[in-house]
Amino acid sequence: DTSTLLTVLKLVNLKIDLLDNRTTVEQLHELLLAKDFTNTESQIYLQCETTQFSYLVTKLKPFFNGFNPTSIERSGKFVTKTGTLLKANNLHKNKVHNPKEKEEIDKIIQQLQ
Repeated sequence: DTSTLLTVLKLVNLKIDLLDNRTTVEQLHELLLAKDFTNTESQIYLQCETTQFSYLVTKLKPFFNGFNPTSIERSGKFVTKTGTLLKANNLHKNKVHNPKEKEEIDKIIQQLQ
């Protein structure tokens, strides 16, 4: 259900400052629903820590076919808060089991199940 996904993304954005002010939750939502990330115009500017985004990717992965560190890097659409393009290696290296706000992220993601 795409409206549930939009609600979940909005809640995550509020909780962990997922996106900076150049990116809307709707742009991220549209990108996640796209068959191919390269077909969308939007750049996704992250505001959260890479450890949090890496955790979020892991949690959302079961809901999307192509949402993984490799596809994120290949798309060239995801920009970290330091202004660099997000690399798969960066997501793998920042994978932690207990990022900041983990419980909140888990609670919000549960709404998709």
